[in-house]
Amino acid sequence: MAVVVAAVVAAPLPAWAGAGRSGLGFRQVSLELPGPPAEVITADLNRDGRPDLVVVVDVSEWTQKEVEDTSEMDQVRGLVDAMTIIPAVDDRREVRVLLARPDGGYRAVAPMVLPRAWE
Repeated sequence: MAVVVAAVVAAPLPAWAGAGRSGLGFRQVSLELPGPPAEVITADLNRDGRPDLVVVVDVSEWTQKEVEDTSEMDQVRGLVDAMTIIPAVDDRREVRVLLARPDGGYRAVAPMVLPRAWE
């Protein structure tokens, strides 16, 4: 399941838009991420003059580590079928780079998984 996060991006107003005034223009941009952002950094990574985003995402997912299915015949209850599932939480961190497009949106680059400190 993806989490949609709204990021507010501040960018200097173009010269024609801010005639006679100074300040920043804000706009809301929705980003589809696999989990909540742990950190969001703006930087012009590809030197095109538009602020790109570097987002560190903390992802926790429920998974199953083992499934065991057993069947046995019981004198009293007849056939007994049991399934054992061992749940686990899979934690990982990813760095997602989103390059700014001329239309104001963002183009995602393939995510990079960060190693866990205990590995």
